[in-house]
Amino acid sequence: MPAWRRQAARLAAVLMAAGAAGLAIKFLSEHALPFFRWDASHYGRYWGMRGWIALHVVGGLVAILCGPLQLWSGLRGRTGAAHRIRGRIYMCGVLIGTVGGVWIAITSPAFPALGLPLIGLAAAWVATTGLAWAAIVRGQVALHKEMMIRSYVVTFAFVVFRLIADLPLLTWLPMPDRYVAIGWLCWTVPLGVTEIVVQVRRIAAGSRLTASGAA
Repeated sequence: MPAWRRQAARLAAVLMAAGAAGLAIKFLSEHALPFFRWDASHYGRYWGMRGWIALHVVGGLVAILCGPLQLWSGLRGRTGAAHRIRGRIYMCGVLIGTVGGVWIAITSPAFPALGLPLIGLAAAWVATTGLAWAAIVRGQVALHKEMMIRSYVVTFAFVVFRLIADLPLLTWLPMPDRYVAIGWLCWTVPLGVTEIVVQVRRIAAGSRLTASGAA
């Protein structure tokens, strides 16, 4: 790879990790930390499941905060002991967050309307993370990187949900329907866009190899 491409890839990794970290910190301070206030007035009708909500929030926060560091070190090829330890911590966060999230989804007063997109999100979260783990165990580094990018895109759905909810989008829908729509959009659209980008890069890489072989 030419030097300018390596520099461009490094810059993209820096910007990606920095942007993800900034949005994660904003989400943490504005939307996640308030759930640690054990106040019935704050939880409202969800007060009875506050323990599960806390479990879900803790798992999600661990994954969200580990993600930028993993993206940064993984894309730069720094995959030493610290990277592997953070990867295990990230997986534990995903599992904990998934358990809490699924329980909330199936026992929530909003089930099944909002519960179904959240269960779909949990399934995508576990699937992408599990496939990333399976790939690295078998030494498939390139596939591991791709699946970890997908996994973190799904992890970031919690942030995207709040970003969309705070914007004047889908305001023509009744409030319950709006949140159901956002519940689907916050992870399906980013994951779909990521898949397109991954496949375009794969096609471009294949074209370069074909061209160099023909030369």
